[in-house]
Amino acid sequence: MTVTFTVSREVLEALDPSDAVALNAHLRLHEAWRLLGTLHLPTDDGARQAWFRALERLPMPLRKRWQMSLRHNRWSLADAADLACVTAEQAAAAGVRPPGVSVRLPDQTEVCRFDCADRAATLHRARAEAHAGIPAGMPVQDAWDRKFRGLVAGARHVVLVDRYALQGHLEPGRPQPSGLERLLRELDGLPGPAALTLYARPWSGHERAVRRLAEGLTRGGLREWRVRLVPDEVFKRHAHDRHLRIDRMVVQLGKGIEVLGGEHVFAASDYDVKAFTGFARAREEMLRRACQQSRWVRTGAVGGLVVAGRGRKARA
Repeated sequence: MTVTFTVSREVLEALDPSDAVALNAHLRLHEAWRLLGTLHLPTDDGARQAWFRALERLPMPLRKRWQMSLRHNRWSLADAADLACVTAEQAAAAGVRPPGVSVRLPDQTEVCRFDCADRAATLHRARAEAHAGIPAGMPVQDAWDRKFRGLVAGARHVVLVDRYALQGHLEPGRPQPSGLERLLRELDGLPGPAALTLYARPWSGHERAVRRLAEGLTRGGLREWRVRLVPDEVFKRHAHDRHLRIDRMVVQLGKGIEVLGGEHVFAASDYDVKAFTGFARAREEMLRRACQQSRWVRTGAVGGLVVAGRGRKARA
C-alpha cells in the first residue's frame, strides 16, 4: 500500500520562491509522504550530496519542512521507485503530453510532473487502499503484506490500543496464531529495531499471555515491548475504538488486531489510515495515566524476558 518515490534534484533547483503553486505542491506531496510514502534517495554518494545541496538552497520555511519530513518520515537509499517526481521538462522528455500528468515506463515506474505528483495514479491507488476495509476470508498473510508491512517498515515506535488483544491470544476456540502474536513476530523480524506499547485491559490470564507471547521473540527486531493494563471502564469511556499507531500515523481497526489472527481473516473489518492528531495523542495520554500496571518486555539476542510493575522489578 505504501508508495516509494523519488524527487529529482532539478525539481529543488528550479523552485521559484514567489511561485505559490509550486510551494503548495511541495506541501501536498509531504502530506502524502507522511501517510503513504517512502522517499528514495540516490545510492551514489555524489548524486546524493548534489541532491542535499539543492535542498539547502530552498527558502528557509520549505527547507525546514523538508528536514523535518526526513527526520520523521520513511526514507531509504535506492535508485528505483514506484513514482518519479520530475520537472515539467523532464516529464515531457519521458513522454508526458498535456493534459496528462504522468506516464508509465516499461519498468512500471510512473513518471509524473512534480506539481501534479499528488494526482499520480500510483498515489491514487495507495489512497484507495488506505481507506478500504479488510474483507472476511482474505488470507491473513495477504492482509499483512497489503495493509501493514509497508507502514511498519522502518517504524521506531508502534502503539496498539486494543483492550481485547491479550485476551484474544488465549481465548478458547480462536484461530492461532493470535493477531497480537502475529504482530509481535512480524515486528520482531524487521531489520531495524522497533518498540511496541500495548494498551489492553487486565484479566485473569494476562500474565500467562504475556509470558507465552514473549517466548517467541528471539529475532531481535523488537527492541522493547511495553504492556500497559488499563481498567475496562476507561476504555469504554475514552478509547472504545481500536487502533494501531505507527509513529505519526494511525490505522483504525474495527475488529482490532485479531483481524490478523489465524490463516484467514475471521470477519470483515474497517481499516482507515489517518494522521496522528492532537485528539488521538490526548487519548493515548489518558490511557497512560490510567494504567494500573506498567509491564514491559525486552527481547534480546537470546529472547531475554524482563517483567516490571510500577516501583518494582523482577526477572522471569
